[in-house]
Amino acid sequence: MSVMSIGLQGLNQAQAQMEKHGQKIAQSGLSSQAKDEYKNTLSADYAPEKTADDFKDLAEPLIYLNISKQNAQASAKVIQTGSDTIGTLLNMKT
Repeated sequence: MSVMSIGLQGLNQAQAQMEKHGQKIAQSGLSSQAKDEYKNTLSADYAPEKTADDFKDLAEPLIYLNISKQNAQASAKVIQTGSDTIGTLLNMKT
């Protein structure tokens, strides 16, 4: 397996993980009780206060989203290094 294909495989895996955790973030939000309170309120100035419980589902996917970002950056570095090495080898031949 070549360095380039390993780097591309890493990028593909990172992208899949980003999509997975981004979806979890998008699906989380206000609790059902807070949503109901908000819908039943006529005042535009009122917004239900969010509690820690409303955000507990966000912590894990945000952490894994950041890890996936770092994995993508590392894979891009692998591809760049492979490209630079191939370029150097070609320059040496000529």
